Amino acid sequence: MIACYCRVSSDSQKHESQKEEIRRWLKGNRIKLSEVTWYEDTESGAVAGRPGLEAMKKAVFGGDVDTIVFWKLDRISRDMREGINLLADWCERGLRVVSVTEQLDLGGTVGRIVAGVLFGVAEIQLSQIRERQAAGIALAKQRGVYKGRQKGTTKARPQRARELSGQGLTQQEIATAMNVSERTVRSYLKQCPEPPRIMRVELYLEVENNNKFIRGRKRAREDIEHFVLARYKVRKPRKDGNEYILHIPYETDKELDEIVYGILSEAESHADMRHCFIEADARSLDDPDRYW
Repeated sequence: MIACYCRVSSDSQKHESQKEEIRRWLKGNRIKLSEVTWYEDTESGAVAGRPGLEAMKKAVFGGDVDTIVFWKLDRISRDMREGINLLADWCERGLRVVSVTEQLDLGGTVGRIVAGVLFGVAEIQLSQIRERQAAGIALAKQRGVYKGRQKGTTKARPQRARELSGQGLTQQEIATAMNVSERTVRSYLKQCPEPPRIMRVELYLEVENNNKFIRGRKRAREDIEHFVLARYKVRKPRKDGNEYILHIPYETDKELDEIVYGILSEAESHADMRHCFIEADARSLDDPDRYW
């Protein structure tokens, strides 16, 4: 059996972009989808005990898997020690381990060494992302646009509880899905949800190749438009321009900041996957003093 693993960090992200790359690899290697079992997680790579990964590890232990395919090494783990231990175990079992976007087909001692280096790079990148996010929040605080969660507000959205209830979930199931108590769920369901505010944000995005031998910027821009910007009712004023108008739903200033910085971070990741880099900034069209 071929096991394909996908992971995203939050509910706002989708597995589909990773699946599309993996399907392309499967098709290129003449592997039928009927031979594939998909495993998915919506968790940070630093979280242990992810259900999708645990299920795949159980299948590996049972001898049902001969090949493991994933989008990128850091989908398995953001922790270098955990990632190397996993790959070492799989390679010792004689499994074929494939990282699609990094074009790696790992196995044996050399595979473990290469994977160790790449996991180290992934750990450094995660640290840099956290530093950039912290710097962005500090700058937002300095400008007075970052106020954090106000006293009396909720971490999870009451309307989300109402949506899940409308899908037929019990209060216990909603509490588990939202990581809150059943008492909190009952409180959410009693509230009359307000429609989310919408902020119109103008994003300037320039995509460039890393060097003159790379020709990936067109595909990188297409990936960013399709997998990142399309979620926000995007409009492009000029077909050949670098400006995009996004309509971003949000409830708090903190949430809006996190969404915008998340968009920039995801765009950077997609560009890097195509060996490109971006120059980007964003400003609010509804609040002239607000920009990122």
